[in-house]
Amino acid sequence: MDLKKSYKFNGNNIGCLLIHGFTSTPAEMYPLAKVLNDKGYTVNSILLSGHGTTHDELLKVSYIDWYNDVESAYEELLFECEKVIVIGHSMGGLLALILASNYHIDKLILLACAIKPNNRLVKYTGVLKYFKKYTGWDISNSKKTDDCDKYRLHYSVFPLHAVHQLHLASRSASSCLRNIDSETLILQDKNDSQVKKEGAYALYNGINSNYKKLYWIDDATHSLTLGPKKEEVFKRIIDFIEFKNDEIINS
Repeated sequence: MDLKKSYKFNGNNIGCLLIHGFTSTPAEMYPLAKVLNDKGYTVNSILLSGHGTTHDELLKVSYIDWYNDVESAYEELLFECEKVIVIGHSMGGLLALILASNYHIDKLILLACAIKPNNRLVKYTGVLKYFKKYTGWDISNSKKTDDCDKYRLHYSVFPLHAVHQLHLASRSASSCLRNIDSETLILQDKNDSQVKKEGAYALYNGINSNYKKLYWIDDATHSLTLGPKKEEVFKRIIDFIEFKNDEIINS
């Protein structure tokens, strides 16, 4: 099974659409996909355009292409299932937000959503891309796990053009929060090296839902589905999907 490509696990009439992060692949969502499918859910984990091949492919796409990938997969899953839960990691969370502003998503789950990236240069990439074509990740301080080594199949180098598209996706998602009324779960590590904790607060305060939860997962790293706290992350997700209690926790 090539985890760099889209994959699907058949299950019941509740579908889960999984959206990976920037420069990554559906592989990073695989441990979560298996947990969800073992619980009986139908799972579709998609590959976004320009990903999973070579980094130069990202020069050919925009965030609109990524959104179109998500929308097409959502409509396909909605045709097959009675309900669809959308789960996005990092940039995947941005695309999930834009989708939720255009459709009433039954449940929306945002994992380390990149609404406010830590790198202050991201917002200048519209200009910087003309002076520097490529950049790369600094993961020297990342906490490694066996799953990280196995499933983090991402580009280590990527075009600034693509970073600019990430910035545009973030702006688009930020502008549509008030249009989102889906039940929402937000999970993040307060010390995430890639996204600011203020972003999680902005999501919680901005989304126009009567039922939303924000949980901080300590020492989880940015890769919530692969990091050392992935079991806690998966439990939070399953509890949110399967149980609805009236307590909204924001701590």
